Amino acid sequence: MASHSVDECLNALGMPKKAQNILKTYWPYLGARCDKLDFAHYATMLERYIKTYPAVPSMKSHELSLATEDVIRNNGGNIRYNAEVTEILFDGERASGVKVGEEAFYSDYVILNCFPETAYKKMMPENKVSRKAKQLVNARKTGSLFFTVYLGLDCYAEELGIEDYTVFLYESPDSTIQYEDCNDTNRLFVIANCLNRIVPNASPEGTSTLFLTSLLTEDSWGYVEPQDYKKVKNRIADKMIEIYENKMNISVRPHIEEIVIAAPPTFARYLGTPNGTPYGYEMQPWDTMIARIMSLKKERFISGLYFVGAHGERSDGYSTTYACGHSTANEIVKEVKENGRI
Repeated sequence: MASHSVDECLNALGMPKKAQNILKTYWPYLGARCDKLDFAHYATMLERYIKTYPAVPSMKSHELSLATEDVIRNNGGNIRYNAEVTEILFDGERASGVKVGEEAFYSDYVILNCFPETAYKKMMPENKVSRKAKQLVNARKTGSLFFTVYLGLDCYAEELGIEDYTVFLYESPDSTIQYEDCNDTNRLFVIANCLNRIVPNASPEGTSTLFLTSLLTEDSWGYVEPQDYKKVKNRIADKMIEIYENKMNISVRPHIEEIVIAAPPTFARYLGTPNGTPYGYEMQPWDTMIARIMSLKKERFISGLYFVGAHGERSDGYSTTYACGHSTANEIVKEVKENGRI
């Protein structure tokens, strides 16, 4: 399966088209089209949803960050907030620390969660970046962009007839057409989330929240001129609300108390990622999760420097980014022990 796409494997199984369309509903979680996304990766994700079930912490995803912070501090670690790393320090050819403003921090290992090209272009001398490193980041494709409409509603979700935490609202059941819709801001699909359905007190009493998300490509958003930004942003948001109301037969407009629209530039401002993608590099036939894991050590081009995050070997997603950080940390701890430092 490792070298075959989702479509190839489902066709080989003789699965009916309708069943395939249902099983491929979750492709936006990985942000790659199913005729190119490797089957093993997608099947692993789907199996975990079915067998272990998805879950949301009572304090939402931020609770995971707070729990991680507690572990770090309770084990003697330190955390600096609002302290952007601006430079990677070197001892010869090995990364030896980072610089935050005028302050330097030295270490035998440096782990970055920014994209590699961000580090290569903005945080180190060009002569420290090998030709192979440049070729690899240039060959990879930046992941999908998000467009999200956050709605604060003046009533309970049950009063509106909202029954599910998540629904996927597509114009076509075909995943290839769904992916191609991301290339046009006039053709959208909507993923709707109502957190109150599983965390009832996620918003104040008597209210609820509804988040509508669509995926775009860098090409589709690239056509938006700066002077048209507000107009296009409002048009897309209006269309997404319309899609939700029509497909769910639920009227939400009269109940909107608060609305916040996050376009790709919004995500870019908060995340600092290329084009504002919340995802990493899009999975391609030559750049699958298995291929990345197999070639991981060959792609450590700078001694002492490690990258973790959605652009890592395990791709995007909350659980996979945590897993990426965990496996990287274990790799470093193993090396430190072998070198007799602890």
